[in-house]
Amino acid sequence: MAGKPPSYLIELRIRLTKFQIKKLNKQVAHDHKVKTENIPHVTLFGPFTLKPGYNEHAMKSEIEKLVSNYELIPFLIYGFERRTGLHGEVIAYHIVPGKQLTELKKLFIKSFYANVNSKGIADGDFLKNWFHITMANGLTKFKADQIWDHVTVDAVYENSDYEQETALNQVVRTMKNFFSEHFSILKKKELKKINPLFIDEDVFRITITKGKKILAEYDLLQKKWLSQKLALSSEEWDNSLRYYRRKSGFELTKPDNKQGEIFIIGDTHFGHQKIIEYCARPFNPDNIPEMDQVLINNWNFTVSRGDKVIFLGDLKYGYKSKTPQYYLDKLNGNIHFIKGNHDDESLISGMRETFELAYKDLKFLFIHDPNQVDPNYEGWVIHGHVHNNHLQAYPFINFAKKTVNVGVEAIGYKPVPLSSIYDLIISRSEDMTVLR
Repeated sequence: MAGKPPSYLIELRIRLTKFQIKKLNKQVAHDHKVKTENIPHVTLFGPFTLKPGYNEHAMKSEIEKLVSNYELIPFLIYGFERRTGLHGEVIAYHIVPGKQLTELKKLFIKSFYANVNSKGIADGDFLKNWFHITMANGLTKFKADQIWDHVTVDAVYENSDYEQETALNQVVRTMKNFFSEHFSILKKKELKKINPLFIDEDVFRITITKGKKILAEYDLLQKKWLSQKLALSSEEWDNSLRYYRRKSGFELTKPDNKQGEIFIIGDTHFGHQKIIEYCARPFNPDNIPEMDQVLINNWNFTVSRGDKVIFLGDLKYGYKSKTPQYYLDKLNGNIHFIKGNHDDESLISGMRETFELAYKDLKFLFIHDPNQVDPNYEGWVIHGHVHNNHLQAYPFINFAKKTVNVGVEAIGYKPVPLSSIYDLIISRSEDMTVLR
């Protein structure tokens, strides 16, 4: 008697933002006593079984053909979403798909669907598709109500140390009467606040699972299949991340100096292992030396020795980091140092709290923490401190609030010329004038 045919899934496994998602999932699991998703992923196709005459080799060959023109699959993780699934309520991370993800799903429906027996609701009809990353599913309405109340209340923002500021560690201190009436679960348990993620993700591997194990994983950048062992290998991830950084411009391989510029950068956090996870940096957390060397190379490939650099604080952090002078000795430029909350004045001479500069017809204030700026300040504020954890409020440039975020995650891991910032501000201002 023939056994039950194996079930397959084609997934986009999350790498860069995996830590942030898993930590939020773990918090919800603890607070609400539910089982949450252990491996963050986006289901691209399935579950399905193979039709007679169609085997795993043919499946891999067809997938390789379908993804041949893709190197990256970008999308935006933007808050939470709640729906009713086949087996109960679902709480998930909402995804805003990029063009590549939408096109790829349609390709699978058109070319792959005929060869398999799929149970995926959207595998035969794109209009039924739902791109998401599951947090928890199979929930009762009561339990889903509890979790939904927890993840959708307004944020309570603490102005304190970076580690305390992250969405993962904030604690709700104040509850309004509205919350007392409608969100009693929070008042009763005093749960940690969960702020919605708002961050971009790039996928560069496609995973085929067979049952609960990886059958194979295709690296879109290196154009090769990886076995389960290689897919989970730390060394192989170093290779994939290296390809990804170079493809994305996050790792320079040759000098691109523009002499005579004023360069801006902040929050390098040299030597800090946890920053890789906290801020979804495209590095292996076990390979801090590579992160440090890439940041140093990017700096020196961009900045000439005589150039002026305004550094916005938090040079290094963590017990694995070296002395500030160790890093400063390796960096090009005449560095003007703004003090960050992790910088020790006794170890770095000449640090300032703020720095103001008139550049052409604009006035700029340089400061580490944007929340310490006088709300009546009328010029532009260039800052660090928030990394990429509050991109809605602090993107690279917030034209409404007149702020510029130059934490390394917001500027591509290399110093940015003040002239480029100025040109972007002026071009946007001119566009707005035309619109008016």
